Amino acid sequence: MVFNERLLAEEILRGDSFDFMNKFLAARNFHGLVRAGMKGVAPGTVDILEGVLSNKNLAQERQSLFLFRETALSLVTLLL
Repeated sequence: MVFNERLLAEEILRGDSFDFMNKFLAARNFHGLVRAGMKGVAPGTVDILEGVLSNKNLAQERQSLFLFRETALSLVTLLL
């Protein structure tokens, strides 16, 4: 089940067809999975998270700080 949640969150974060709120909720869910000790992080996971942080369109969103914070916390948790 966790595997499917991770894949769904990664797909939403990677895709351009999802709105800001969906991306924020996916980032928050992903961070929760990582904090819970999710196993089996895919090789492209870090690239997906970095892509969110470097996305100029998302940076222009009014509340992008919250999305970027969840994404950065996921990265930090993964790397520790």
